[in-house]
Amino acid sequence: MAKIRFGIVGSGWRSLFYVRLFKRYPEIFDLVGVLCRSEEKALSFRALGVRAFLEEKEFLSLCPGFVVVAVNKASIADVSLSFVEKGLPVVCETPAAMTEEDLDRIWASHLGGGRILVAEQYPYLPEIRGLLENLESGLIGEVTSLYLSRAHEYHAFALMRAILAVPSSEAFSLRAITSTFNVVRTQDRYKSYEDGVLKESQRTTAYIVFESGKTCLYDFEGEEYHSKIRGYSLRVSGVRGEFKDGTYTYLDKKNQVLEKTVSIKASEVRDDEEAIKIVLEKAGSLFSETKATEEETTLLSSALQDSYSAILLREASEGGEIVISRTKGWNTVCRNTYQ
Repeated sequence: MAKIRFGIVGSGWRSLFYVRLFKRYPEIFDLVGVLCRSEEKALSFRALGVRAFLEEKEFLSLCPGFVVVAVNKASIADVSLSFVEKGLPVVCETPAAMTEEDLDRIWASHLGGGRILVAEQYPYLPEIRGLLENLESGLIGEVTSLYLSRAHEYHAFALMRAILAVPSSEAFSLRAITSTFNVVRTQDRYKSYEDGVLKESQRTTAYIVFESGKTCLYDFEGEEYHSKIRGYSLRVSGVRGEFKDGTYTYLDKKNQVLEKTVSIKASEVRDDEEAIKIVLEKAGSLFSETKATEEETTLLSSALQDSYSAILLREASEGGEIVISRTKGWNTVCRNTYQ
């Protein structure tokens, strides 16, 4: 089987995830190089044994099968579409875009034959895949509601749709509030702290009601990703039981109460990378087709809806009013996605 040949556009923290995957699975991935904005950044990638370029022409001369665009959020839609317009398939890091207008542009590009996917990895995390398998088996019956303190914004919407089994086309309403608190810093992306210094942290709480009546209480603080004194929490309620932070409590066929505990201790970075590996493998397979398949269209549709939902979440939090989703062009694709 041919290796999945790709290049990376962008030289930030997120780009390193793809570099590590290439290093870990050289039999699967062929990384042609990284397109950087500065010589300093290029040198840092070369130090890792990866080719790095400042000139786009030189980068593209190596003929990547597709490019991963991992630039800042404000630029990601423009940069992704610029490579699509050059005829290259693109895997765009999350979010797909920060504005509704840019999401519409991406969908229009897809309808015009452009090939683009979004690297939404959260439903592919090992702990989430295990949860979804148990839910799909009917262990706790039909899922009706969810308390979600596991990821932010677009990632959270990807998770809630997968867990509640609602299609990306399903309308919803939401109300949200964001509060700011102090917390002692203990860890960030790069280092640990033991100095007791306070930092500001924001927590957004939202109540989302889908058209089917299924609900999600979203409650997330950004510190949860790295802090040693903040943790995740996930509670899934079904008609015959519930899952709460690693424990299933449910009724058997004789309506006797049973309990099952599973390990959800995560290696945060490694699990994230393994989920991204699934995204890259899907991209390699789908982009090998001469035109977009139904799966590719559905994956893009869902990711655009996740980003659109995140925009509405911010709008509700800032305005303090109930926000109702509107039908978008990509909502014509109705199937539940992250399989």
